[in-house]
Amino acid sequence: MSDARWHGPDSLQQHLVEVGDVKPHPDNPRDGDVGAIAESIQAHGQYRPIVVSSDDVILAGNHTWQACVQLGWTHVAITRVPVTHQSPQARRIMLADNKTAERASYDQQVLARVLQELAEEDGGLEGTGWDGDDLDKMLAALAEPDAPDAFPSVDDDLETDYRCPKCGYEWSGSPT
Repeated sequence: MSDARWHGPDSLQQHLVEVGDVKPHPDNPRDGDVGAIAESIQAHGQYRPIVVSSDDVILAGNHTWQACVQLGWTHVAITRVPVTHQSPQARRIMLADNKTAERASYDQQVLARVLQELAEEDGGLEGTGWDGDDLDKMLAALAEPDAPDAFPSVDDDLETDYRCPKCGYEWSGSPT
């Protein structure tokens, strides 16, 4: 399966390489918001390395790399793992990186508080991926005691029995 010797922080070294020395994975199924990532990189720099296979194909960070190219960067930070991009393990790494990010959720109260604090600081929400409209919607939803989360998670595969004609909320079970 895998060589456990390269797992862990002591075995992962960061390198600075020319952007043209690595390339995106041809089988990456994820579409990322390159513009939002570029805005974050422009505001904060590259704060984590791109994960690259031994044959210089990106396993995690394809859209970060695209954003760096879009910004005209000549170099990017990478961490290289000892697998080729066609190997099952490399493809699992790529898919796990995509899926685990998708499964995350937010504590709406904490998120609203942090966004509100940042909005009042110099620089505001620049480079966060959030904007004032997002914050306003979240605060309005949190102000309503029985309101659903401002940004509910969506499961496209979930079948529902009922749909509210007024707000579009969907649910299964009892109609009342």
